Amino acid sequence: MTRSYLVFDVGRYRELAEELVKPEDIVVEVGAAAGDTTVRLARNARLVIAFEKSEEMFERLRERVRDLDNVIVLCEDGFELGEVLKRTERVDAVFIDVGGGAQPRLALALWEAYYSRFRPRVIVVRNRRLCRLIETVERVECDEEV
Repeated sequence: MTRSYLVFDVGRYRELAEELVKPEDIVVEVGAAAGDTTVRLARNARLVIAFEKSEEMFERLRERVRDLDNVIVLCEDGFELGEVLKRTERVDAVFIDVGGGAQPRLALALWEAYYSRFRPRVIVVRNRRLCRLIETVERVECDEEV
């Protein structure tokens, strides 16, 4: 069963990167930026596949992780699941940080894409707007198992 985490704070996001990843895990990171979280993920994971679509940030990321043999960096959109499937059929953990203030629909669409295809053990999403929505929810009623 997938456990999902939604966080507001980048510090907490990075703590979860260290707490939740196991040595045998294959991890996908979407929105790797300059690699601060990537490095933390790589400390514990068997393999990290890190997506960063900004060419400027991708160059910084590539430089930052160049000596880590368990990290693959891709200058692609995180929706490119084919890029993941070229490298593995299994994903154990997904970390999604598409900019803390990005539209919630983007974060949700990424969550759905990775959940539907891989059913990972854990998905962590950092999105401030989605957190604000969830904080205001008074009640959740789910009639069916999804």
